[in-house]
Amino acid sequence: MKYLFTLIAALGFCFNYAYAQTECDNGRYINREYFDSVTVTSGINFGSNSAVQGGGTEQLDMDIYQPYGDTLAERPVILFAFGGSFIGGSRTDSYIRDLCTDFAKMGYVTVAFDYRVGLFVPNEVNTTLAVVRAMHDMKAAVRYLRRSVVELGNPYGIDTSFIVAGGVSAGAITALQTGYFDKESEIPTYLDTTLVDSLGGVEGNSGNAGYSSRVHAVIGYSGAIGDTLWIEAGDIPMITIHEINDNVVPFDTREVAVSGIPTGLIASGSGSIKGWCDQIGVLDRLYTYNSSNHTGYIASDYDTTVARTARFLKDDAGVCTASVGIKDIKTAGFNVYPNPVESELTIQVNNNEPYTVQLFSTIGQVAYSQSALVGNAQLDFGQLAPGIYVLKLANQQGSTLQTQKVIVR
Repeated sequence: MKYLFTLIAALGFCFNYAYAQTECDNGRYINREYFDSVTVTSGINFGSNSAVQGGGTEQLDMDIYQPYGDTLAERPVILFAFGGSFIGGSRTDSYIRDLCTDFAKMGYVTVAFDYRVGLFVPNEVNTTLAVVRAMHDMKAAVRYLRRSVVELGNPYGIDTSFIVAGGVSAGAITALQTGYFDKESEIPTYLDTTLVDSLGGVEGNSGNAGYSSRVHAVIGYSGAIGDTLWIEAGDIPMITIHEINDNVVPFDTREVAVSGIPTGLIASGSGSIKGWCDQIGVLDRLYTYNSSNHTGYIASDYDTTVARTARFLKDDAGVCTASVGIKDIKTAGFNVYPNPVESELTIQVNNNEPYTVQLFSTIGQVAYSQSALVGNAQLDFGQLAPGIYVLKLANQQGSTLQTQKVIVR
């Protein structure tokens, strides 16, 4: 019976996976005209934090774009952060609206969001703090999306296992820090520890505490990172696009200027990021332009930029595998946590009936199995390859009790 159940479960999963692949092969996530139009829900408050200038509190809002007429209950998400040297810019800037609209028409749920901007004296500390504020706000936006699924009934139809951080210029810098600046030990030594602690460390205090801010991939259009060492082996993939002679955000590693004013802050742009990623085996799909016109390709080669990004998300980041056709079926009898999981997964059970655990890869192979479990259990997933799996819990007769996606980091 055990082997029969394994075969049936694997075949059932493969059917869902085949359905997902068929839909993707028909143009979803690639074709900018897959959906005719989008719906936009504007002004959704996702958090707040101290204003850059004048004291007080600044409210943080987002606009959510959804493909009109989509029947999928859970769609992958892309957040796009605007540019403006951390001094200006807006979530309603035309190029952000265009990106959100075009990717939503491919089948994504897209998000344009506020992060705090304002005038500051450009120097090493102030410029770094401007980046940290923006990162904090983006992480709060990611946490809100997860919170909306758990506490609000998933009103925007999102799949929290595939959330992508993206941005342009300062927004790309924000997305890169969101994706890879994730440890307190990575906080630069020149920042006062007390000041950083009061801002909330690497996670920040912009809202939605208790939810993960982790993302599945990064889109960086002319961005940079404070230290390439923040990117570690096994980290998430990225696509980076940059002019080699960019006169605003460096392509290599050098001093950053804000509105032409040197800051003393050294940062590493897409060229240096690519070199480091190649050394440690992290996927960075880099595309370059032999020009100095900062983000000029967003206007002059927009179609290619969007097409390359869509192809990266489908072929390299695995959006079809992660987000389509894999549905959670949950019961009141089991609680599974944490998810995502790095090593030990806990299964909390409210009865004493024996049950079986099986974990399937995205191609239906059994990656983990235990039978005749009773009561609470701790499962060691530390040896599994990072990725998305399907957890199936069944009774001793082989009937499915619960099915859900599990992300192994």
